Amino acid sequence: MLTVDDGFAGGVCRCSHCGTIQSVPASAAKTGSATGKTILHKKSSPGSGLDELGEIISSSGLAGSGLRQARRSSNETPEAKRRANVLILLVVAAVLLVGVVLGLMLANRGSVEPSVGGDSTSVGSVGELAGSDSSTARSSGEGLVGSRLMFGGIPLDRATALAVLVDRGDASRAFQGELRSALVVLSQRMRAGSTMHVVFWSGADGTPLVSDRPVPAGEFASLRSRLEETPTARSTDIGPALEAVLAHTPTDILILTGKGWQLDEGFTQPIVKAIGARPIRVHVMIFDGELPNEALQALSRTTGGRSVNIPPEEIGVRLGQ
Repeated sequence: MLTVDDGFAGGVCRCSHCGTIQSVPASAAKTGSATGKTILHKKSSPGSGLDELGEIISSSGLAGSGLRQARRSSNETPEAKRRANVLILLVVAAVLLVGVVLGLMLANRGSVEPSVGGDSTSVGSVGELAGSDSSTARSSGEGLVGSRLMFGGIPLDRATALAVLVDRGDASRAFQGELRSALVVLSQRMRAGSTMHVVFWSGADGTPLVSDRPVPAGEFASLRSRLEETPTARSTDIGPALEAVLAHTPTDILILTGKGWQLDEGFTQPIVKAIGARPIRVHVMIFDGELPNEALQALSRTTGGRSVNIPPEEIGVRLGQ
């Protein structure tokens, strides 16, 4: 047993024999004597001392909300919160950026179309067609290759208003019949709603017009006799023919000539000047079998058209005869 002074009532004391911490009942202050109070010293059992110590700490307020609040305050400083917010914003921005990049890549992939302008082709053998093989060229003479309208290697699928300027001079005399027949076949292959306007280069007899205005492509065959009856000439000039077709605002101009070897910038510059800022694609088809003409290539490239060179002996196969 332990004897303690009444002043320890409601407090704690330590046994001088075993060191056990004991709580002093508050009732000791009322019932005990002034000289001291005898209390039972309980033998320590496993865990009893810790339980009592826990009760003492709890009653003292040391385990209250003050310590917990202090720990939270020390861990969540304003600087830490700011850094956490910045990190979240960076992650969100990175995700949005990746999404935008992927969206643009998919959009570009879906909108890519084959280019039909600004290039030129030198034909060296039968069947070297853009987008077709030799067997297709020999059997069909081009026409619709896949979903594209091709004429001698020139894409005309976007030609909703096609103007054809035919050189009828001496250099083109030998294959005039094949050229004119090929134009009739071309008109039958053009898309519904498109128009065709054929004008011959001027000569000493003036500027022969197959028609004085563009006609629906599906009706062009009715002008075949007039097309075939137009005479050739010794010397020709493209100027008046170009002026005649520009009056009707074509989307595409196709120039057919057998004297590409003698045409230079003196021939192409007036054409560029006459067209001006109008969005007209100029295609050039040469029938001399020579190397590509640089001036004619530049004319096509500048306007978004195409230039090709077909040997005269391959006209029938290449133009759909």
